[in-house]
Amino acid sequence: GWTTLRIGPDRQLVIRGPATVVFDTLLLDSGAEIVVDPTGGRVDLYVEQSLSFAAGSKINCLSTNPALLTLMVSKQVDPLAAVEHVGAEPARKCRR
Repeated sequence: GWTTLRIGPDRQLVIRGPATVVFDTLLLDSGAEIVVDPTGGRVDLYVEQSLSFAAGSKINCLSTNPALLTLMVSKQVDPLAAVEHVGAEPARKCRR
């Protein structure tokens, strides 16, 4: 895993399954995106300290099957976090 991963403004990180990825801190700058492609298998993301989403940043899962993506956060989540689910169905956005 990573101690700290920062995804810069308008940058993209693609994670293809199967994968288990552990971060101490995960930071997404404005417009940053994590694309999760679970076509090959389930993706599990673990954040042990802090997860922060800047305005316009998101996590996109390319499957409509919620069992193929897990996001676990042990401590602190930025309240502006947004998750977008994209697949065969129209995109659905969830805000906390």
